[in-house]
Amino acid sequence: LQMTDPPTAVVCFADLVALGVLSGLHYKNYIPGKDLAVVSCDDIEEASRGYVELTTARIQKSAIGRKAAEMLLDRIADPTLPHRKIFLEPDLIIRKTCGSRS
Repeated sequence: LQMTDPPTAVVCFADLVALGVLSGLHYKNYIPGKDLAVVSCDDIEEASRGYVELTTARIQKSAIGRKAAEMLLDRIADPTLPHRKIFLEPDLIIRKTCGSRS
């Protein structure tokens, strides 16, 4: 953030990492969502309870587990089945850290 041309946003791979970023920003007196946008993935419970609510993508963990189990059982029943790819779209939960007024 001390660079001549600092970043305007950070995307974290997990909410716990993003909460650490928020803590660091707070320590340096930066305002998340104003001085730097912060977005993450997971939507853990703490993401909506901090001093600044974290914008995050809610991953459908239980649906991923169910689909993986179904695919495994299908493969065990018939090992000749073709490979499949399944995409489960996450839900974007817009909160204060992305700079939105929502």
